[in-house]
Amino acid sequence: MRSNRSLNTFRLHLALTAAGVTAGFALVVGAALFVPLFAQLKRGDLDPAAMAGIADYLLQLHASYWPVVAGTVVASVVSGMLLFRRMTAPLVRFVRVYDSLANGEIPKPFQLRRTDYLRPEAEALNAMIVALAARAEREASDLFRLDESLSDLESVELEPKPEAALAEARAAAGSLRERAARTV
Repeated sequence: MRSNRSLNTFRLHLALTAAGVTAGFALVVGAALFVPLFAQLKRGDLDPAAMAGIADYLLQLHASYWPVVAGTVVASVVSGMLLFRRMTAPLVRFVRVYDSLANGEIPKPFQLRRTDYLRPEAEALNAMIVALAARAEREASDLFRLDESLSDLESVELEPKPEAALAEARAAAGSLRERAARTV
């Protein structure tokens, strides 16, 4: 089985990207909310009651904003992991098919989950599997008929016997048999 290193690296990059982008957006929004309030507090012309009101509002906003940011970062990472599964599960199945083909086996067509991506690609791969299986079946059938024909020819009483033609036909059948064994 192949190493999962590239999938794990992709998963990590996806999680870090989702968390980073969400956190960056949250910082920009936080700056847009908090900077004007701090600027108001730095003004020297406000009376103490107005400053206390702004400070109280700032503390309430601060207390409610950052938990929402943390929840949003977590939700972003979780949705990224769900997306990861929907994208990579079909690729894992594709690699299994490729490995089977590399080993000379024709695998059975496979099914994706309803929520997986890459459906058109999976349908194309399944069509290729079906076509390869049909080709292998045709070649096996042709080879069987050729062997039967050769047996029939060898049993016919001809004088002089066409040994050279029969030897050539046997060689061609052997070559076909070898090719069929390599492709299946």
